[in-house]
This record gives sequence, structure tokens and C-alpha cells, in this order.
Amino acid sequence: MEINSADSLSIVFLKGIGPFLTKRIINYRSMLGGFHSMNQLKEVYGMTDSLFLVLTSQIQVNSNTVIKIPINAIDFNSLRKHPYFNFQKAQAII
Repeated sequence: MEINSADSLSIVFLKGIGPFLTKRIINYRSMLGGFHSMNQLKEVYGMTDSLFLVLTSQIQVNSNTVIKIPINAIDFNSLRKHPYFNFQKAQAII
């Protein structure tokens, strides 16, 4: 299954994933604009190393579907909401 295009129903049926972790995966995917690599799944709250190993055989990541940040046009508050940017980083970029 391709994780960036999967809906919640597809994700919840993966081995070891329940409705709460499904919601966290989808929310984190939305904040990122899509997963660029499998390792980003480890950043989802509640994702254990053992669960990640089980999922690697069931999930694929197509990085071509990632929504890129329009860095020259984005506003401060939108950039600050991204998980990889804090107040200081966003302020430095803007």
C-alpha cells in the first residue's frame, strides 16, 4: 500500500494499526505534506520500532506525491505549523 495516497480505512486494516494510530498517521502526513521516506513514520507518536519493522513490508512511499512548501510565498504562521520548523527557524526563513 502506498501511504501517501491511502485513506484511513486502508491504513486501519494494516497489522498492528488501530483507529487512533491511523488518525495520527494521517494527521502527521497532512502536516508534512506527505511522507518523503519510510523513516518519517517513526516520528508518528505511538509508532514503536517493532511496529515500524512490521509495517515496512506492507507500506511503500511514493515521494513524488509529496506537496512541497512554496518557500518564497509561504507566510510565517503556515511555516511554523510544519513539524520540522519551530518559531525561530520559521522567523529566520521569513
